[in-house]
Amino acid sequence: MTTNRGAISSAVKIKSKEFQEVLYKLCTDSAFRARVEANHEILFEYELTPFQSGTLMSIGQETGHYSFAGGPGFCCCCGAVSATPDLGPLTSLAGTWEGNEGYDTAPARDGKPKLTRYREEIKFEPIGPVRNGSQLLYGLEFSKMIWRLDNNQPFHEELGYWLWDSRAKQVLRCFIVPRGISVIAGGTAEPDAGSFDLVAEAGSETYGICSNKYLDEERKTVRYELNITIHDTRSFSYYQDSLLKIKGQSDLFHHTDKNTLFLRN
Repeated sequence: MTTNRGAISSAVKIKSKEFQEVLYKLCTDSAFRARVEANHEILFEYELTPFQSGTLMSIGQETGHYSFAGGPGFCCCCGAVSATPDLGPLTSLAGTWEGNEGYDTAPARDGKPKLTRYREEIKFEPIGPVRNGSQLLYGLEFSKMIWRLDNNQPFHEELGYWLWDSRAKQVLRCFIVPRGISVIAGGTAEPDAGSFDLVAEAGSETYGICSNKYLDEERKTVRYELNITIHDTRSFSYYQDSLLKIKGQSDLFHHTDKNTLFLRN
């Protein structure tokens, strides 16, 4: 069972009759009610509104038939079995990660390469399901902060979502940068992939890049490439290459970043 901002999606086996009765009163779906009436041990999938879920938690905690464990799932002390969100190759990334082995090669003001060593923190929190018609997505809400090794002031931030479409085997990385850039990068991956690649290109109507007017004229990002390699459940690394079209330069500039991160204890 996972939480998102709009609802709670459940896929649990309920053995407590009292707990079922609470659900019965909260939910109005006739097919679901019929299944409750026919069998006291059922498997169901149902969305609760924030009001319903809040009421459910309150009643359940009072009666001892329900407890909220937080994180990616719920724990039901009445014998229910929690379901794990389908995050595919993103499964092991939930949590807070840190790394101080970062290398950033970016254009200086004169357009020449400048190397910066950095440390960073990334926080991933599971979300979902998200439904777009017949498409079902699970994912990770993330925030990313980067500091130079010799400075405590952050020089780069990102906010966004990693998403997994299991039917299409697509990984998406949707994020914004407070320089006036937004990116949706995507790629194909197997559910158990230990490494995968994502790409976005300016002008694409699917996996694309959008920059503000100034950057579009002066330092336009025309292509974004990212490789993720998951070493084990406690470490992963990435390498990304943002190809920039810098005003006055004929060749594209490869703005690269790489780091290895470790799960915080």
